[in-house]
Amino acid sequence: MPFPVELLFLCWSVTVLYILVRFNKTRRSLPPGPLSLPYIGNLRYLISRPNWFTYTEWYQKYDSDIVHVNIAGSSYIILNSLEAATELLERRSGIYSSRWGIHLRYAGRYKWSFVLMPYGPEWKAQRKLCTNMFNPNNPDEHESRELKATRIFLLKLHKSPNDLFQHLLDMAGSTILSIVYGFDVAAVQHSLHTVNAEEGAQGFLQASILGNFLVDDVPWLRYVPSWFPGASFQAQAQFWRKYMEKILHGPFDEMKNHFVSERNISGLESCFISQCLGKASGECDDEMFIKSVAASLYLGGTDTTVTTLKSFFLAMIQYPECQKKAQQELDCIIGRNRLPDFADRDTLPYIEAILHETMRRARILTQNGLPHLVSEEDVYNGYRIPKNSIVITNMWAMMRDERNFKDPFTFNPDRYIRPADGQLDLDLLKRATAGFGFGRRICPGKHMALSAMWIAIASILSVFEISKAVDENGQVIEPSMKFKSTLQAPSQGHRVGIKKSVE
Repeated sequence: MPFPVELLFLCWSVTVLYILVRFNKTRRSLPPGPLSLPYIGNLRYLISRPNWFTYTEWYQKYDSDIVHVNIAGSSYIILNSLEAATELLERRSGIYSSRWGIHLRYAGRYKWSFVLMPYGPEWKAQRKLCTNMFNPNNPDEHESRELKATRIFLLKLHKSPNDLFQHLLDMAGSTILSIVYGFDVAAVQHSLHTVNAEEGAQGFLQASILGNFLVDDVPWLRYVPSWFPGASFQAQAQFWRKYMEKILHGPFDEMKNHFVSERNISGLESCFISQCLGKASGECDDEMFIKSVAASLYLGGTDTTVTTLKSFFLAMIQYPECQKKAQQELDCIIGRNRLPDFADRDTLPYIEAILHETMRRARILTQNGLPHLVSEEDVYNGYRIPKNSIVITNMWAMMRDERNFKDPFTFNPDRYIRPADGQLDLDLLKRATAGFGFGRRICPGKHMALSAMWIAIASILSVFEISKAVDENGQVIEPSMKFKSTLQAPSQGHRVGIKKSVE
């Protein structure tokens, strides 16, 4: 029986249509970006200078808030605006929520951390446990500990102001140890656990930065022995692994051995661990699961707070008029007979504005968020985004975008207060905290970090006057504006003058 002509024509039409669709799809242009060299692509751009400067130059050169870069054959998408990040990482979070599979994450034993874990069932389970335990509607779970740690910090700063940065680390570290593991805040000031967290966090941050280690872009380098030139990452991974093991097991095992006997947790102060142990089935998998979530919180719970408060002290030195205005608000609302507490937060809009402007400015002085991974091919503004592209948020460009923040390099808390009614601009406040992440990968402890920083800033300004330090000859020491190249980019060190403003 002869094949019908109509059926042949239909098959031919469908085939031609399929070929055209596939051809157009592959021909759809990638986002603009620099020309790449064979084999290494654009790798040379990322090893010569801080990469957020390079990303921003491309943003300006190509006049595009989305830029494509080829790194040793891998596709990288740089997002340079809050609008692009919101559209892709939040509205399309279903395909933009995985993580970049960096080699050092595994070499340094970070694979248990849901912060760096690929999107999937294990990540969802850890994230769910975290969000259930730290509900923003239950501030009593953390505010009392943050308040106690802040009061201890004030006493220590008054006694030894030259140790400011160590006091900040102690305050942040003791707070998270108390919230997660139930330690007494006063008992773990500058303890072995806070030291381990500081060392481990540095490894965590360094391993998370795109371009820091060539092995992340050239995976076969993992087989190169540590003594080989250029293979220093092997020794670094071994060094950080030691601290990762201490962070994962140390505080959990100590508190469990001290307080828990035959499932009796009555002696353990209410905290993340005690609540989890009370619900666990007792199997090893449950305990390791709890350990992993707790250690992720412990690891990431100090760095944002410390880095932001360092930026706060620097801003108060450079903009004394903002410090004076904040102290006038505190004197007017609270007076000088007591210290602020969380019940005062809604009555101190300028302190809230200082907190958010500090968060924004800290990101101007630093760089990018953790990379995402797109799990499916996508299209944005006519540009093709290939599957498995690594997606980077250029926070440095976002926080200095004049479309959102006028005169971005000026520290100006008043930008968050509406002139018409004196109320806070909630939309602008949200943009200023974009450094906590986007979509399903937003930091689950964001509300705790903001409250800890708020009470610290309000308390410091209630008690102290911050100014430039002076040396032994009475000469003013200009603060350093140099910052290290890390995810949070803590300053390389600057001294400040601390003087008690009230008796």
